Amino acid sequence: MTYQFKKSDKFRPKLAMAIGLLISVFVGYLTYYYYMEKEKIRLEVTSHDAIVLLETSMAAYEQVLKSGVGFFNASASVSRDEWAIFVKAHKLDEYFKGI
Repeated sequence: MTYQFKKSDKFRPKLAMAIGLLISVFVGYLTYYYYMEKEKIRLEVTSHDAIVLLETSMAAYEQVLKSGVGFFNASASVSRDEWAIFVKAHKLDEYFKGI
């Protein structure tokens, strides 16, 4: 006894494959979108942290420089020895390298 395939029976495997392929593409797109958004948020957080760190460092440098200006303004003349004492007291070489 032989079985006669109907026309609709021939297209079922192709239809199943097409549906599976569409689902795979859709899930792949969602996964890609999810990870791109996650990386975007990570980049924003990292850049924000870097900006805050830089602003904090610059504010500390500004305070030290303002104290140096205050030192010069408070004194009629500043000698080398007095300036060396100021620098040593603030530990500029240790805490503020490059200033």
